[in-house]
Amino acid sequence: MGNLKTFKFYSHEDWDVMEQAHRSACRELSVSTNAEEKQRRLAKRVMTLFDCGLRDENVIAAAAVRQERFIAETLSLRSNLQGS
Repeated sequence: MGNLKTFKFYSHEDWDVMEQAHRSACRELSVSTNAEEKQRRLAKRVMTLFDCGLRDENVIAAAAVRQERFIAETLSLRSNLQGS
């Protein structure tokens, strides 16, 4: 019984908010429709932010973009330090 996953159910309106936030974040980050891994990662981030209680698509998109940029900068710094 301990291995059962908890499933979340989203309303049609919830999915609309997350979809708009995802599209907006992808545009802001210039994520190509062919970049499936980036699209998937960003979708997970949007859903996580929604699950944390954010409901405004613009706020979700801005937070997702900020987080993605922070991670990219951190990885870049780490890479530069290791290359030195």
